[in-house]
Amino acid sequence: MSQPEGPEKKVPSAVEPAGASPTPSPIDDDLGDETRDDPLFRAQMALANFVLGYWRHLVGALALVLALIAASGLYRDYTRAQQESAHAEVARAMRALPAPDPMAALMGGSPEDAATLAPKAAAAAGSLEAVAQANSGPAAAYAWMEAATQHGKAGQAEQALAAWQKGHALGAKGILGWRLASGLARAQMDKGDLDGALVTLRGYADAGEGAMAEEALYLVGRALLDAGRKPESVQVFDQFEQRFPNSALKPQVTQARAEAAG
Repeated sequence: MSQPEGPEKKVPSAVEPAGASPTPSPIDDDLGDETRDDPLFRAQMALANFVLGYWRHLVGALALVLALIAASGLYRDYTRAQQESAHAEVARAMRALPAPDPMAALMGGSPEDAATLAPKAAAAAGSLEAVAQANSGPAAAYAWMEAATQHGKAGQAEQALAAWQKGHALGAKGILGWRLASGLARAQMDKGDLDGALVTLRGYADAGEGAMAEEALYLVGRALLDAGRKPESVQVFDQFEQRFPNSALKPQVTQARAEAAG
């Protein structure tokens, strides 16, 4: 005879029935509701999740920053080496010129000396222009300045003016920038371009600070006074006194202003 079947045994399902409450994990039991609701704890967990989720991006960003720092250092080293090389080339070109004779300079020199110097100065100017064209930044500006000076000694006024303009256009700062601005203004005045010289000097005076800006503004007023444009020169001298009340050039400005008013 067959045995009667007993009640059917139910096997626990691995899937929770729909609508059933999730079984709390042992971790949740350990944390407790108060810990989970704590704002500080939630902030710490959010930070941990962010770090664990984005650590690769953070490492990549850090690597990029380090690479940029290294590239910046290499660029500075390259720029310094380029400047040193350019200055060495300028010195080499200048060594082709005869050494200045202090006594001859005091005596005013002689036509023979000028005739001997001119071709050498012209050759040096050509070499210096090549250095300027092969470089950039302050090194190029310095080479253009020296080239302009040698063109002037060779009697090449047009070439000197062009070299001054190219050097000044590079926007060098400090004393190099002032030497280029004043050299260009002087070359422009020699050519009869007073308005161009005033623009050059005024541009440096407005953008600069300190003694060189003071000298630039004073020269603007002085050039206007020498050109007979007295009312304009008075305006410049008034501006000078307002902007630089403690300038070492104040006596010269006061005297020039008196000339303009006379």
